[in-house]
Amino acid sequence: MCGLLALVGDSADSITAQIVDAVAGASHLMRHRGPDEPGTWADDRAVLGFNRLSIIDIAHSHQPLRWGPPDEPQRYVLVFNGEIYNYVELRAELGSEFGARFTTDGDGEAIVAAYHHWGTAALNRLRGMFAFALWDTVRGELFCARDPFGIKPLFMVSGPGGTAVASEEKCLLDLAGVLGADTTIDSRALQHYTVLQYVPEPETLHTGFRRLESGSYAIIRPGQAPAVTRYFRPRFSAVPFAERSEQARYDEITAV
Repeated sequence: MCGLLALVGDSADSITAQIVDAVAGASHLMRHRGPDEPGTWADDRAVLGFNRLSIIDIAHSHQPLRWGPPDEPQRYVLVFNGEIYNYVELRAELGSEFGARFTTDGDGEAIVAAYHHWGTAALNRLRGMFAFALWDTVRGELFCARDPFGIKPLFMVSGPGGTAVASEEKCLLDLAGVLGADTTIDSRALQHYTVLQYVPEPETLHTGFRRLESGSYAIIRPGQAPAVTRYFRPRFSAVPFAERSEQARYDEITAV
């Protein structure tokens, strides 16, 4: 379990030293998620913070992680919570098909390289549990995504001061003043909680705060509202009852 936090300002050159300090402070609130190594990265449009629980490639896969093609070796910045189970196969495929080069032995670089070469379609190739935020320094946009079943959390909030995402909502609440976000209680979400004993996605208990839904990704650009897209929906194929064998029908009827 790791903790990630990313903030995109409301315009170019909007990230100040005070905002960087605020993000670092908010990130510290979830230090329990990653006690091994904290990290922060910033440019004039975005800030990324991370708390790492070291599991894979302990010595080298530090985050925020930098990767890029040979002509732009520092183009992307990644903060990533989770695990990609097929990262070895992905790295091999990216290396053989595109000549991608890696400087670590971890799974984070596989995410970045896959996105660079396949775009958002890379999400359909990832097998694992994940939530990540990937900043493209060339396009000036943040690409965020959650795994198909939402095993790893990712909260999101927007305000006049920009948009932020984080593994825990309390980090975003800490940044509400910086962003100008609405922190009032969402009465509909509260009703859902009292009736259902949980708050359905994408709601949270605070009006201006949302969860990125399972199997979804968001593109966040300075001064723009997040553009959210669903990339995964489960597919079910029904087998007509009459086409099943007599034994199968008997087993289903007597199962309960």
